[in-house]
Amino acid sequence: MRYHALYYNYAGGVVAINRENIFLVNGHSNDYWGWGNEDDDFNARTEASGLLLTRPPENIGRYKMVRHQKQWRADNGNDLFLTWRSRWKTDGLNSLDSSKYSVTSKHDLKLYTNISVDLGPPPLEIPNVSNVTKESIFWFLAYYFP
Repeated sequence: MRYHALYYNYAGGVVAINRENIFLVNGHSNDYWGWGNEDDDFNARTEASGLLLTRPPENIGRYKMVRHQKQWRADNGNDLFLTWRSRWKTDGLNSLDSSKYSVTSKHDLKLYTNISVDLGPPPLEIPNVSNVTKESIFWFLAYYFP
């Protein structure tokens, strides 16, 4: 089986990160609902924090994504991603509101802890990013095609 990342900065699928570093990058954004760009946002945070995304050689570690139907494409995914730099320090672990989710299960395993949560329904309003500084198209192209 041959596996190649979709693009250089691809951080979707399987990611392992330790506790110290997940807090360093402020976790994942809480603003993405639906499918699209949440993994790119997370990778941009890791790079901005000085962390490096690495992959083991194919003979040591690889995975194949299980084919699945994406529930829905987020309407504002690309626009939201282009504002990651202005949001990442305030949108993530430090902005979780524990009244808006509930832990449904927790399993301590050898290499990780699997915590499942119920987030409830998506918000009725999507974040307004029209007045936030956005990355340029040149940054966008350099990000995906370094």
